[in-house]
Amino acid sequence: MKPPSVASLFEEHAPYVGRLLRYMGVPDADLEDACQEVFVVVHRKIASLRPGASPRGWLYGICLNEARGRARARRTRREEQLDGDLGLPDPQSGHDARHAARQTALGLLAVLDEDKRTIFLLHDVEQVPMHEICGMLDIPVQTGYSRLRLGRERLRAAIARERARGEP
Repeated sequence: MKPPSVASLFEEHAPYVGRLLRYMGVPDADLEDACQEVFVVVHRKIASLRPGASPRGWLYGICLNEARGRARARRTRREEQLDGDLGLPDPQSGHDARHAARQTALGLLAVLDEDKRTIFLLHDVEQVPMHEICGMLDIPVQTGYSRLRLGRERLRAAIARERARGEP
């Protein structure tokens, strides 16, 4: 069976790739470049996509590597800055409410370790079936459900803390 074309993967999965990268902490300003890099890797490695395998799991792995590489680069740049100015936008500088809400939600996801965040996002946000997620991650289904339960509990606790502080 011939692997799908890069163009067909892009057409079908570009929005998914963008969401994954955002969930994985890639800043909005870097999303377009990160998506492009993911599909450059897809072009180079398309032959490694197993026939009949879900491209979503394969793309997830590529996105994870891209997001990790960008996070390492951001940490390195921060360490090199002497004045402490990280160049981040001021949350009170007139951004619309939807952007602020999205940033708050992404910040809340930071309370989850990578394993739980991955399961939560793929299952609850992307609606990927648990058996498919566990296949992607090479873990038992019960481990997947356990991580999902723990992730939901931690998110609920983080939301409760935000509400107690009076955050929207």
